[in-house]
Amino acid sequence: MRAKLRPSSPARVTLLHLIESDGMYGAEQVVLGLAREAARDGEFRPVIGCLVKDAAAPHALHDYARALG
Repeated sequence: MRAKLRPSSPARVTLLHLIESDGMYGAEQVVLGLAREAARDGEFRPVIGCLVKDAAAPHALHDYARALG
């Protein structure tokens, strides 16, 4: 007897938002909003990339993005 295969779900599109950031300002808020809206229906998998001067230093955008999932 053969097992029935479930139809595969459509592949999610990875959407990269790339920004240079030194804090949480207007542009960072816009990127977070765009990522949140893109993820809403499950069609997109938003990824936020942040160019920073010191990778070892804490970054507000990273913390906010992680909190949003």
